[in-house]
Amino acid sequence: MMVDIQHVGIRGYERDLGLDLVLLNPSYRLGCQCCVDGFYQQYLWSKGRKGFIQLGIYNPRCRVPVEVELERQISKGIAGVVLNPANHGYALKEAKRVVDYVNRRKLNIYLYTKTLGLEELEALNDGLDVNLIILDPRDEISPLFRETNVYVNVRDYTGDVSRRRAILGTFYPYEREERARDLLLRFGWTFNNLLELVQPWLNDVTD
Repeated sequence: MMVDIQHVGIRGYERDLGLDLVLLNPSYRLGCQCCVDGFYQQYLWSKGRKGFIQLGIYNPRCRVPVEVELERQISKGIAGVVLNPANHGYALKEAKRVVDYVNRRKLNIYLYTKTLGLEELEALNDGLDVNLIILDPRDEISPLFRETNVYVNVRDYTGDVSRRRAILGTFYPYEREERARDLLLRFGWTFNNLLELVQPWLNDVTD
């Protein structure tokens, strides 16, 4: 089964690659203060289609309380929550209530780390009972990758990562189709790791 994390379904990015399974990442390509627009665009686009699992998203600065908004997304079948401090313009400490809520609801966290340091990431992970998926790994935070609940996107990362916790997110269609297909061919050995992360949701999208 060929699987990937992509942004397909966001307005203007509707052409999919026909894979077996895609996790829909609702984060916009550029920085914005939009809280959940990408999620609902992907929800409407993927509704009734097989082979798509949605990830939720939340901005701690959103005017809708986290308990209200994420419960709406959970009711639509999300398999995890994306946090993107850089694009949404918040510090990780502002997301504590969000992280605590997601952790209580047993949803994995898919995290962009561009503006985050190792120390605050280690502090974040110390309190987690769920998996932490690093979407944009870099060498400066690599000690974190030794933790058994931390998964790493190998799309652009060539450092040491456990083969059992390497996953692929090409980020197509933000990434060119030609490169996305090349990445899928090169990193097919990671597919089972991503499948394990979303195992509880598989029957709903592949039957």
